Amino acid sequence: MINKRGLSGVVTILIIVLLVFVAIFIVWTVVRNVLEQGAEQIDLGSRCLEVDTRATIVVSTNGTNYDVTLHRNVGGDDIGGVKLVFFNDTSSGGVIDSSGNIVPLDTVTRDIDGGITGANKVEVTAYFTDASGVEQICSQTNTWP
Repeated sequence: MINKRGLSGVVTILIIVLLVFVAIFIVWTVVRNVLEQGAEQIDLGSRCLEVDTRATIVVSTNGTNYDVTLHRNVGGDDIGGVKLVFFNDTSSGGVIDSSGNIVPLDTVTRDIDGGITGANKVEVTAYFTDASGVEQICSQTNTWP
C-alpha cells in the first residue's frame, strides 16, 4: 500500500479562517473608501449651501476687461475664490478664476479680463480649496443681472 498523507482537519480550518479574514479585510477596505468619498461630497455640499456669493455690479472698463463687484452674504467657511463666466449675446468668454476669500458680508471689486466684449451676463460659482490644494467647486451658480 502507498502511504497517503493529507492536511489535518485543524490545518484546513486555520487556512479557511485565514482566507475569510483576508476577504473581510478586502471588502472592508473598499466599503470604507466609498463611505469616505461620500462623506467628503456631503461635507462639500453642506459647505456650499452656506455660501452665497454673487456679482452685484459689472462695468466694462476697456475691451474685454471688467470691474466686477462681488458681494458675499452671511454664513459659511472661508472660500478659495470664485469662478466667473462672462457671456454676451453670441458667446461666452470661458471660465476665469478669481482666487481669494471674500469675507461674509463683504463687498470687493476685482478687475477681470472676461475674454469677450459686450458681456451682458456673468455667472459666479464659489469654490473651496481642500487640504491637498485641490479646488472643490460648488454646484450652485449665481447669475448677474
